[in-house]
Amino acid sequence: NTIIIDDGKRKIVLVEIADKFVNKIDCYLKVGDQVAMGQKIAFIRRGSQVDMFIGDVSAQPVVNEGEHVLGGQTVVFKLPSI
Repeated sequence: NTIIIDDGKRKIVLVEIADKFVNKIDCYLKVGDQVAMGQKIAFIRRGSQVDMFIGDVSAQPVVNEGEHVLGGQTVVFKLPSI
């Protein structure tokens, strides 16, 4: 499952990758939906991984590679105000 968040100034791409034992990824967004900070946008049943690509070189990571995060709770990176 791939989610692209684009506000016209920068782009964030989330690629949800399910392992062989996971048969369901729930996506709570439709094309054109607005996303609020902390909003739950998707869920992978039984875990797996999400790759994040941030189209803003000034983004500051807040977590370390491999660190366990909780959707809608863990701040992953900070973006400067535009």
